[in-house]
Amino acid sequence: MTSMLKPVGSGDTLEQQGLRIATAVLASDPKCGRVGEVTWWGRMMVMPAVSLLATLVATVAGFVLGALWYGPLFGKRWMAAVGLTREEIQRNTSPAKTYGTTFVLALIASYAFGLYLGPNPGRAFAITTGAAAGVFWVATSLATNYLFEGRPATLIAINGGYHAVRFTLMGLAFAALG
Repeated sequence: MTSMLKPVGSGDTLEQQGLRIATAVLASDPKCGRVGEVTWWGRMMVMPAVSLLATLVATVAGFVLGALWYGPLFGKRWMAAVGLTREEIQRNTSPAKTYGTTFVLALIASYAFGLYLGPNPGRAFAITTGAAAGVFWVATSLATNYLFEGRPATLIAINGGYHAVRFTLMGLAFAALG
């Protein structure tokens, strides 16, 4: 297979190079000999390794936290803030579909966070980065949407708080397990 990429400066625009790059990821380009190598703008880069054990532990920790957070800790207040009853939730949702889909989404978020942290992050760095991501990226993004949607401040606090603690736990998992 010939390389899909031309050398930088070959006359193609960045957009044309970008279209080729999308197909030359993770060993599909003959220049990529190892898993994790990526050709980017004609240069070889190595993607950081992510601990799959840490990813799985971070995902499960978020699920355990969610069971506590939206159960005995804040469940009644959360249901009141979203205007639902337990019966409505049980009647209108499929547990297998809801939990299965949210597990996959949480796994993706954990893996991406592991990419961001890099291999073997220090404990203080991983935990504070997790807390900062939860508070300053996720919670503020939720708050922005909720303010425009006219949702109550209680919901911002409950959901934003969950993600702040969740990302802190994710940082802890990657600090402990690489």
